[in-house]
Amino acid sequence: REFHSTVWTEEEDALARHLVAKHGAGRWVDIAREMPNKRPKQIHARWRDYLRPGIVTGPWQGAELARLAQLHAQMGNDWSSMSDLLEGRSANAIKNRVNAARRLVRKTGFGKSDETHLWKHLYDELEAEEKLNE
Repeated sequence: REFHSTVWTEEEDALARHLVAKHGAGRWVDIAREMPNKRPKQIHARWRDYLRPGIVTGPWQGAELARLAQLHAQMGNDWSSMSDLLEGRSANAIKNRVNAARRLVRKTGFGKSDETHLWKHLYDELEAEEKLNE
């Protein structure tokens, strides 16, 4: 059996939802038998991060983003624990959003955009990193 596909189509998402309803979440090997070109690990990750009921995949809203920045300042990179506290967001989505904020702070500096004021701790990290590299 060959595996080539990495991009998920709408049809594959629909099939994955159907097969999870049929077999149950956690039966990734059984589901993969009925999904050409997808491994159990790929199906599990897609379910966990995008397809699972209750997952929010849209843009981050103001209060939610402020809460994420606060949690990250307190907890560091404990994505899984943060996902327990941010309803509807997967650990992967949280990691991706924090890394996007890190890139924004690195590119624009602190306080130079509407969002960077939320991420002062990332700016402080960046300054400490630059001092180490001097």
